Amino acid sequence: MIMLRNLSKYKIVFILSICCLSAYASFGQKHDYNFLNRFSENSGGIQLTYSDDGDSLKVLPDYRNYTMTSGNPFSDRNGELLFFSNNLHVYNRDVEIIENGEDIAVGGFLPNLYSRDTTATFGVGQNWLTIPISDSLFYAFHKSAEISAYEFFDLDIYENGQRLSIYCDGLYLTKIRLSHTGKLYIKPDEKQILLVDDKLEHNQLTVCKHANGRDWWIHQPKVETSDAYLIRLYADETMDDPKLEYFSEHNGRVRSNSVTRTNPDGTVLARFIGLWGIDSLMHKIELFHFDRCTGGTERFFVDSLSLAPFNTRGKDIEFSSSGRFLYIANTSNILQLDLEDDNFFLNRDTIAVWDGFVLDNQPAFFEDMWRLPNGKIAINNRFRVPYLNYIHDPDKKGIDCDFEARALMSSIDSINPRFHLGIQWMPYFPEYRMEALDINCTTSMDTNIADELDVNVYPNPALDEINVDLRGEVEEVIVKVFSSTGALIYSVSTSSGRLKIPTYDYTRGMYYMTISSKKDAKQFSTKFIKI
Repeated sequence: MIMLRNLSKYKIVFILSICCLSAYASFGQKHDYNFLNRFSENSGGIQLTYSDDGDSLKVLPDYRNYTMTSGNPFSDRNGELLFFSNNLHVYNRDVEIIENGEDIAVGGFLPNLYSRDTTATFGVGQNWLTIPISDSLFYAFHKSAEISAYEFFDLDIYENGQRLSIYCDGLYLTKIRLSHTGKLYIKPDEKQILLVDDKLEHNQLTVCKHANGRDWWIHQPKVETSDAYLIRLYADETMDDPKLEYFSEHNGRVRSNSVTRTNPDGTVLARFIGLWGIDSLMHKIELFHFDRCTGGTERFFVDSLSLAPFNTRGKDIEFSSSGRFLYIANTSNILQLDLEDDNFFLNRDTIAVWDGFVLDNQPAFFEDMWRLPNGKIAINNRFRVPYLNYIHDPDKKGIDCDFEARALMSSIDSINPRFHLGIQWMPYFPEYRMEALDINCTTSMDTNIADELDVNVYPNPALDEINVDLRGEVEEVIVKVFSSTGALIYSVSTSSGRLKIPTYDYTRGMYYMTISSKKDAKQFSTKFIKI
């Protein structure tokens, strides 16, 4: 009886420990609970506070004196707003500039636009993001910017006969710290650390967790070349030097306005290049497999999408919580791609069409998208219309996803009571909840060692089957195939020099193959893509 009591006691302690760990893990993921937005430097601001269960709208009394709409917010481990930036300064939740939090901006920004400060960085959207290293240290990545080619700016800058679009000329890091007293501060030598001095794609700074679930990948495409910068940020606060890797030949910058997103498990990148103002051209949609072990990308889909019949600047993409569906906001419509469909692009569904709603002469076109912590997807409207649209069940196919136009309206502007507060620019948050992959990263790349087996694996990408040719003297080997999450899905022992592995029933994605000799220590590992 005493032994049973002791076992029960240990069981209770074990269960409580697990619950505490689970609670800690969930608290540690609530960095994307708040969204700050303001209409202009002469207007008040709003804070939208979300949770895993629902959403609410809280109006802040006075968020003015900003250089741009959108708040670049970051929440603490309890889901409360911790700090935000207006692209020039870093503020705490009480709208106070933190210690050394002024003038973090570098480079030029919107010259001659409303006589605003021209020293502010371009921190809107995917030009600013925050990564939590610990509960007291946060890495803010931000870019400088040169702006041109917007039709509504009086800037006539040309290159090779074409008006230029947006590009950023530097990637910077500012470290933001939290003291044990709750005070936020920046050390002078940890402000505006230049990481990359080059021409970079606007709105395409993307991060993804390493397969180990602790480190991070920072991925930043260049302009005018097919390369992207890749940086590995380690949990111990160290970083690899930026390195260039091939990304996509569609890195032209003329009149483009692009965005890149990762799916929730980090294995797929979706890129939407929204072209505007050029006759006869079309948008581009690209999908890439992302290797969370190596940081490498491999494109497995690219196609064109017709420009919207009206204003073509509104564009964004977002994944559903399961990663099955990819949504595209294309100004006057919202499309849904079912990535489990073999012909997902041709069989896409249109789940929303602009209904002609206009407020104060501003059409409510669809623009930015954000998957909320509760799984819904919020979509704002073009031209600061004070509404948010919702997709209530994004993991359901077609119209069953339950799109609701103008599901949420902002409150009256206390400074200008004739209007509601406009909502513009949705925030960009990394996938803070991304889990580690159960995979040995040493098997996720081609080996190149002296005791490597001589193997040729083809075709890659594969469709119905993949061939494995073992060259030279062949001994008995074990061939294994793993999914991108590390699950073993195929294993065979063979002494044959050629093996055909059927892949027709594999789902589309990246797979890892290992081949090891039973006789000696020779081995081979590679990855392939199923299309």
